[in-house]
Amino acid sequence: MSAVSAVHYFRSTAGHLHGFTDDRSGAKLPQEQGPWRFVRTVAPDEGWTAAAEIGAVRAGIRANGFFLADYSGELTFDEAAVKPGD
Repeated sequence: MSAVSAVHYFRSTAGHLHGFTDDRSGAKLPQEQGPWRFVRTVAPDEGWTAAAEIGAVRAGIRANGFFLADYSGELTFDEAAVKPGD
């Protein structure tokens, strides 16, 4: 399977869920957890937060087509890259 390149970031309008997928339309996100609102496309080499570590996001997308993070705050991607174990 090919590596995940650009990741599309969505927010659920029904709660605290943040969704990530390789599909810009968001069709792979679980509909029962939505509706989903597109926020932005994130490059894998941008800074990632511990709430959505890039390795976990990639693994979730490869396994399920999406990754969900239940986090009440806003996610930002301009921080120093988070590495596993940090």
